[in-house]
Amino acid sequence: MMIVFFKGATMEKKYEYGYRLKELRKKSGVKKSMEELCHIFAKEYGLNVNKSMISRWERGETMPDNKHIVAYSKYYDIDINYLLGIVNEKRSLKDLVIDKDVALHKEITEFEDKNLLFEIVAKLKKYDIEYLKHLKEII
Repeated sequence: MMIVFFKGATMEKKYEYGYRLKELRKKSGVKKSMEELCHIFAKEYGLNVNKSMISRWERGETMPDNKHIVAYSKYYDIDINYLLGIVNEKRSLKDLVIDKDVALHKEITEFEDKNLLFEIVAKLKKYDIEYLKHLKEII
């Protein structure tokens, strides 16, 4: 069982994903031209991408399909939810590991009182993410 919550999932701009794709390409550590990104996607991910496709994605005219979104996510090491405008926090993929401890996952899924778990999670949703990070450090 996996539970994922999103806080503040609002669109800042009409086509948030396009703005974010362009921002990553232009403002990331090493700026890339559209042509360079096409070559990277072909070489590293086996995807046939052209400059016109990237341009339409960045303008928000069309939406990249799943395999292209995954390639962006992997290449820029960024959470897909950020790319799509679902969350506003830029999170690295390595920070999104949901279950490092298989034993704990088993304990949670086999926990008898599932309603209690849902009540706890519902209450935690009301807290700010920074507070929860601090609480995690204490635990």
